[in-house]
Amino acid sequence: MVVKSTTLEIDKIIVKERKRSLSDLTSLIDSIKEVGLLNPITVNQDMVLIAGLHRLEAFKKLGKTKIPARMIDINDLLTELAEIDENIIRTELTELEKSEQLSRRKEIYEQLHPEATTKAIKESNLPKRKDCVLDNSETKVKSFTQDTAEKTGKSQRAIQQSLQIANDITPEAKEKIKGTSIENKKTALLEVAQAEPEKQLQVVEELQVKKTKRNNKANNQEKYIQLSLLDISYKVDFIKRTVAVNNKWLELPSEYDMDNNSYNNMVMVAKNYQQNKDKSAPLP
Repeated sequence: MVVKSTTLEIDKIIVKERKRSLSDLTSLIDSIKEVGLLNPITVNQDMVLIAGLHRLEAFKKLGKTKIPARMIDINDLLTELAEIDENIIRTELTELEKSEQLSRRKEIYEQLHPEATTKAIKESNLPKRKDCVLDNSETKVKSFTQDTAEKTGKSQRAIQQSLQIANDITPEAKEKIKGTSIENKKTALLEVAQAEPEKQLQVVEELQVKKTKRNNKANNQEKYIQLSLLDISYKVDFIKRTVAVNNKWLELPSEYDMDNNSYNNMVMVAKNYQQNKDKSAPLP
């Protein structure tokens, strides 16, 4: 995508037919006289005006022959926008990846519709209105969140949260998050985003510790459940590191990796284990 800042001759800018009348330009002209043009107009590579008709007309009334402009390849922008919309809908992307895609989508949308932002309206002193009107057509420019919600099926609140994740989490914290379970947990990502930048790495570490503890607890509960389903002759107690052989408990030595072994394997150990029989005791 090419975005070029330049100054264009006003009489070479092409304005397509429009059906909406211009608003009063008095305040905009006064602003330009006082501080200059804060928000350049936008044209495509064919010199067709995309956004900024009020600013262009104000420059004409001031008798100016040139105007600051941004020249963009709109086809490239629209193609990338479509690709992002498809990516956001895909389930294989993590929450962090989707958030970063939404952040990029916002950049593109505001390049295509610079007057849709509150900041642009204030800087240009355009009349305040509920919907910002695209200068060269009847189409009303929707807010970024409204347009994205319609394109992706997400709620506007969810989109705002995703932008907070993409914009407020520091690059260092993002690197630490990538590849971990936190990367796909929106609640955890928001917790990181809401923390002070200098504390975010610490928050990530704390979340990872909590996740590990929860996983361990869940694994232990699952082990007890499966323990009760085994044949009474061959039981495995992963917590006490013991196995039952023929109704007798046998303590396993430390070299047996019970945390990373399957139930079937440990039952096989129980069946074949003959050491420490002198330490065994009858089952209660």
